[in-house]
Amino acid sequence: LQQYSLNEEYFKQLLSDVDSYADLSSLQLNSKIRLEEVKQVTEAKEESLIISNDLYNDLMTLSHEHAISVNCILQYAWHKLLNIYGNTTTTIVGTTISGRNIPINDIEHSVGLYINTLPLITKHSNLPILEQLLNLQTSINEINERSNVNLAKLQNTGRRLFDSLFVYENYPTPKSQDKQEFTIKFLEGIEKLDYPLAVVAYDRDNQIIFTLKYDATIFSKETIQKLLSKIRLLLEQIVQMNQDSTKISLLSQEEYQQLINYNQTTKAYPQDKTIHELFEEQVVKTPNNIAVVYEETKLTYLELNHKANQLAHYL
Repeated sequence: LQQYSLNEEYFKQLLSDVDSYADLSSLQLNSKIRLEEVKQVTEAKEESLIISNDLYNDLMTLSHEHAISVNCILQYAWHKLLNIYGNTTTTIVGTTISGRNIPINDIEHSVGLYINTLPLITKHSNLPILEQLLNLQTSINEINERSNVNLAKLQNTGRRLFDSLFVYENYPTPKSQDKQEFTIKFLEGIEKLDYPLAVVAYDRDNQIIFTLKYDATIFSKETIQKLLSKIRLLLEQIVQMNQDSTKISLLSQEEYQQLINYNQTTKAYPQDKTIHELFEEQVVKTPNNIAVVYEETKLTYLELNHKANQLAHYL
């Protein structure tokens, strides 16, 4: 009981320092939907990213050389994505844990379901990537050691602590003790979760499957596919340990160049005319085109010119 109280106090202390939550409304089909109020997934869909070959090998190298779990690296990429899109310095993601690190004698030999879901809180800073990964690994280890806390008690304020879930499946393959061979067959299924966004990742056959489960009434397929492509881009930068964390970008080289091209809008203008004369010329050319939009109000070039003239006469 004392151990439980200490663990519960540990999480409450962490949560007391959280002053903002990720705002993902820019990614939603309807920006007015509040994710924390979504209690049930209406239309469950999923999209997957396969990490293999060079990127997979780089992830394994990073994991082995620095004693950082693959789970931690993937979690960091997901938290970083939420950090950038959600415009917050702190991200909270529900993470599933085995629950077998709690201080009970011979728990590793007992039969039963000890899995629990608890908040993994990450504070984003300008520290080098490796240092942030090591800090996150420490947090994951800490949560595993304190896995007997009741999530419902931590959410007694009524607000859900996290809007996305992260599950890293790590099932060991049993080795036969005799010459008889065992065959393990994985069955595919659609899992309907209570969170509008959920990551399920696992390592199999020298590749990592990173699946993003989502509510199709909140997020579009195109948005989810875009998020998965950004996860790959982030991982490609994370494995470059000399990379400064402040330089992590969600833009590929092609997107960056496209952005530069969009901003190349330099154009020569007549030097003998004022701005209002140029505007009136545009009014003649496209009188019914929309010139100004503010909330629900729209004005054409002709309407805007008329109102501008009214103001000028008044002044």
